[in-house]
Amino acid sequence: MPDLSKAFAARRPLLQEVAGRLSDELTESLGDYDGLVSLDVACLTTGMFEAMEKDGIKNPLVECIEQISSVIHVASGKVSEVERLLGEVVTVSSRDVKLSDGDDGSETINLVCQIPPQVKPDGWNQRTDVPRAFLVSLVPLEKSILPRPELRVVSADQASSDSITEVIVLIHGIRTHANWQPMVGRVLREIDGVKVVPIKFGYLDVIRFWIPIGTRSAAINDVRREIQNAKFANDGAAISVVAHSFGSYAISQILADQTDLKLKRLVLCGCIIPRSYRWEAVSHRVETDVINDYGTRDVLPVLAKSLSWGYGDTGRHGFGRGASVIDRGHDYGHSDFFNEEFVREYWQPWFAKSTYVESAWAESAPISPWWLSVLSVLPLQYCFLVSVLIAIWLFL
Repeated sequence: MPDLSKAFAARRPLLQEVAGRLSDELTESLGDYDGLVSLDVACLTTGMFEAMEKDGIKNPLVECIEQISSVIHVASGKVSEVERLLGEVVTVSSRDVKLSDGDDGSETINLVCQIPPQVKPDGWNQRTDVPRAFLVSLVPLEKSILPRPELRVVSADQASSDSITEVIVLIHGIRTHANWQPMVGRVLREIDGVKVVPIKFGYLDVIRFWIPIGTRSAAINDVRREIQNAKFANDGAAISVVAHSFGSYAISQILADQTDLKLKRLVLCGCIIPRSYRWEAVSHRVETDVINDYGTRDVLPVLAKSLSWGYGDTGRHGFGRGASVIDRGHDYGHSDFFNEEFVREYWQPWFAKSTYVESAWAESAPISPWWLSVLSVLPLQYCFLVSVLIAIWLFL
């Protein structure tokens, strides 16, 4: 029989990530309601999991709903309203009412809720060892204890703009709804004076990503407008950017076109900016070093360069432009950067104190396979284009 506690411990960082995303989702949806007192989402420790293993549970790694749980304290008399609002955010599978141990006769409502799709990391639904539901406990507080309830969790967007010194804009890539943004935002918001603005330009499909004429501008202009909105809404605060995949291409175009845009920091990952990009023309408008976190297992930038126009493979091989960009290699694929351990180790120190943390991986990274090096220089996009034109001609 497998050691369930060890299996749970190995998955716990993933559960913590989902718990963080759930906290952001619930806070954003319920935070403005004056009946809410506090909201806390967490996952079990390994020791607690060991204590909760029960006979008769076929697969406790999946069916133990307490693996991720939330305790929501609600002002007395407001529980039913908060429960109704919660039902608009998540799907409730079952409901149980438990009488409290005190003498006040209050009842705690325990709800088994499905984990919503927007907080699930990539590949979550394909796994068979992760829970599908989590537990929410609605705990009433007497008015005599807290006559004017105030939510203990306050989002950065609700903070006074006077305290904001740096706005970090998050820009995602194609074929995604940026499920990584809530976790990254939660970690970076721990820094004093930081506000995080996630930008979602919508789902950019492969066809629009591939075609170079007239299909990319809408997404890029959307990002441009949102950066301007963030700048105007936080007058005096510095603007920084974390950009992934197509987001890196978008910010490179915006920097080149919009000469009045100044950034404090720019962090790239899964980058598809071409190596020939003229950083010397824009680097004076980025206050600190540009950091390019690249993955030595990332194939997508190579495919983007080889199969389309205007892109580069710098998310796989780096820029090699030490005077303009700091390349930092990792044993990662295209979207592996979005785990909490990485964000805390590499990005949080950079945004908190401009502390650059070295990665030892680049020095020991294996050489790219020959076929990938060949693919980097083959102009397959032209072959593909000719094939499409021939197919159209034959069809007509």
